[in-house]
Amino acid sequence: MAAKSPLSKSSVKPGKPRDAIDVVNEWDRIFDRQWETMKKDKEMLLEYAEELMVNTELENALYVVLDDFKITERLVECICKILFAYRRSDCEKLHLYVLNYVPSLMGLAMQASVKPSDVKKKFKCVETCLLNIYNKEILDEDGKPKKTKIRIPDMTKATIYHDPSQSSGSPSFMEQTMKFLESTLPDKPIPSFGPYEQVERLHASNRNKVMTVLIRIYYQNLDNISKNSWKTLCKVVLKILKLSGPRSSNEQAHAIATAQAAVNAAGKTGSGIMTFDEMLAVGLARIQIASEWLVEVLRCVHVFLYNGLTDLGSKVLQQAHQRALLHLWTDVLLMSNAMIHSFKIDPTPDPEPTDITGSRTDVRSPISTILTATSAQRPPTTAATFKPSKLPEDIPIVSAKPERSASEAGESSTSPRPTSSKE
Repeated sequence: MAAKSPLSKSSVKPGKPRDAIDVVNEWDRIFDRQWETMKKDKEMLLEYAEELMVNTELENALYVVLDDFKITERLVECICKILFAYRRSDCEKLHLYVLNYVPSLMGLAMQASVKPSDVKKKFKCVETCLLNIYNKEILDEDGKPKKTKIRIPDMTKATIYHDPSQSSGSPSFMEQTMKFLESTLPDKPIPSFGPYEQVERLHASNRNKVMTVLIRIYYQNLDNISKNSWKTLCKVVLKILKLSGPRSSNEQAHAIATAQAAVNAAGKTGSGIMTFDEMLAVGLARIQIASEWLVEVLRCVHVFLYNGLTDLGSKVLQQAHQRALLHLWTDVLLMSNAMIHSFKIDPTPDPEPTDITGSRTDVRSPISTILTATSAQRPPTTAATFKPSKLPEDIPIVSAKPERSASEAGESSTSPRPTSSKE
């Protein structure tokens, strides 16, 4: 007989919704009390993972707690401790469950990257948890770097759909075509994932690369991730784009005033040199993002737009498009322009953000959108379209002889008529 699961519904008392911190603390107490015994029983571990997947109260509580950058150090350490233990277990479902919180952990790590040293120390456990996910996912079952390659299909290589040796057409024409294709198309497979190097510590030179790979891993497992996590990813991306972009005039003036006050408080002159931590403390540094990271985010957004998150997905698409225009990121513009044309989304974001809980109902598939737009722009062609029109009259032919004047005409009428020779 299997042991009773620690997250069974009978252990949850009915009543008003509990505070998010209380839910997380209870989850921590259950973990400390039963994890050592539970991780040795595969059946109980699998049942525990299945109940975690449907425990929306705990899931929403974790999103609320991790969304607050002012989270206490003890609370963030207990969350990362449990997620780290889930990743080290032998249960595949627990591995997938941890991926739900990759966006939240990523948001904390990227915000902490531009904070002073004492704040960074508080979120060291977050970086450790993300690196554990990264280093595990880039390796295959044999412990070697995972590599996934694809080959561009062409007519010169046999596939399950055709045989080049039995293709129709004249032999000389087919031979010339095959030689041309063999000389122009690459024969080597193109890598689509990996190989990636393992990372022991996050710093400025590898942070964007690690975050890009984590989003790619997240995209590959979207079918096993809850929609609440999809919403969290959109909100985190919107926050990161705001914190990494240019300041408004009011924000810039406030930052300069704060920096000047910090310089004066430190007893320095106006031309004095501030330390790096002092610059971070007054908010002069901005989060650095890469275009590759934004491309992977847009791949996720493309799925979101087809699965109900139309409002949040549209906002992320608009902000990403504007950022790509600012930095001239051609790879991001290629995707954002295609998605904007496909979904008929206004590329200019609203000046004031509205409620992000609703969903739009006017987003359709790309084919229906293009057909509808084409039919709306061009009226249907019918018999009434060809209206008959009267052709202009022919140009009158001008006589070759010049016309005589009226006086000449009068003289000719009064002159005697010539007589014939017979008379």
